[in-house]
Amino acid sequence: MKGLKKWNHISISESYDTIAISLSDSYEIYRIVQEITANIIKHGKASHINFRLTNKEKQIIIEVLDDGNAFDFFKKLQEAQGMGLKNITSRISQIKAKIVQIPLSTGNRIKIYYDVKDSDCG
Repeated sequence: MKGLKKWNHISISESYDTIAISLSDSYEIYRIVQEITANIIKHGKASHINFRLTNKEKQIIIEVLDDGNAFDFFKKLQEAQGMGLKNITSRISQIKAKIVQIPLSTGNRIKIYYDVKDSDCG
């Protein structure tokens, strides 16, 4: 996060609960959030990003909220020339998660719902 703040002049807030998931799924979640963040920086022109990771019993909710240019994730996915949004949805499908965009008048709120698998719990 420090490098992101330094090189892009973006303020970042974050809150995280402790979670236990498989290494492979945590990698996929990392790459999903990384791609969402890259899109916010490249296309959204945001000055602030808020990351939230919440552990709700058998479900983990990853939320990314920004104050940049609003966009329709699923409409852009249909129009996408590049691979970024397609990679996000492919990774979401691979870990059997769900991505939801909550409409805002300014900025964007993306939530990813990941159901914790019994194998994640040990």
